[in-house]
Amino acid sequence: MVASALASTAVTVPAYAADHCTRPDTDTPLVIGHRGAPGYRPEHTLASYRLAIDMGADYIEPDLVSTKDGVLVARHENEISGTTDVADRPEFADRRTTKTIERKQVTGWFTEDFTLDELKTLRAKERLPQVRPGNSRYDGKFEVPTFEEVLDLAAQESKRRGVTFGDYPETKHPSYFDSIGLSLDEPLAAALRRHHPDRPDAPVFVQSFEEGISRCCTARSRCPWSGSSTASSATAPTPLSRPAANGRTSARSRRPETIRPSPQARPPGTRFPGVSSGLRPQSSGTRIQAMR
Repeated sequence: MVASALASTAVTVPAYAADHCTRPDTDTPLVIGHRGAPGYRPEHTLASYRLAIDMGADYIEPDLVSTKDGVLVARHENEISGTTDVADRPEFADRRTTKTIERKQVTGWFTEDFTLDELKTLRAKERLPQVRPGNSRYDGKFEVPTFEEVLDLAAQESKRRGVTFGDYPETKHPSYFDSIGLSLDEPLAAALRRHHPDRPDAPVFVQSFEEGISRCCTARSRCPWSGSSTASSATAPTPLSRPAANGRTSARSRRPETIRPSPQARPPGTRFPGVSSGLRPQSSGTRIQAMR
């Protein structure tokens, strides 16, 4: 379904984006496909992540929440009425409820009330149709992907293209999920170990807007983890250190100090809507900065 949808739509990828992944230019910023390429495809779908890679992203960034049976899936929030067709499914009408998430009352349908099999019957839709009206034509075409499927996509594209595409997951509401017995950190660390070597230079950054999960994950893995509480120190991020074939450090191995395009890094006027436009260095005492 994803392949056929992409094949039916011609996408022009700037020449710079097509080749920058293997350029040894150390001035090239690290590009994060934040939620994929949501300016062109509904966010957090395999189609969006794949297009982000096509457009030159070095890393793809899924937001992660849990299903009822403890499977990590990629959604902007655990309330899914705005990102799926669940409100149109009469068989799930009785799942609509109100919950308190981070001291706010939220009404709708929640991933933690659905098994993975049930969630897979839903279809993704554009979250902000008033902002990205063109994406509405893809409503109903794509499934909600699991984190494993996102990792598989990055691995498959890395093998196919001969370059390494990294993973930049963000855990959503980890304390809330922990409070209902669906901790995010254990399945996250386990999935990353299945796909990446457990070492500091693995092509992985984990974001969390709660300090606790970063500390828990750091204890479970040697991969780089990202904290996002207010910076209390200027702890430098740990750089990836994969040397290029010519002995110089490749763009992909540079630490993500920023991904805001510079005049030298991108041709004037070149923009990639839907690919993340900025990264703020922060630290919570772990090692990697967080994305806003």
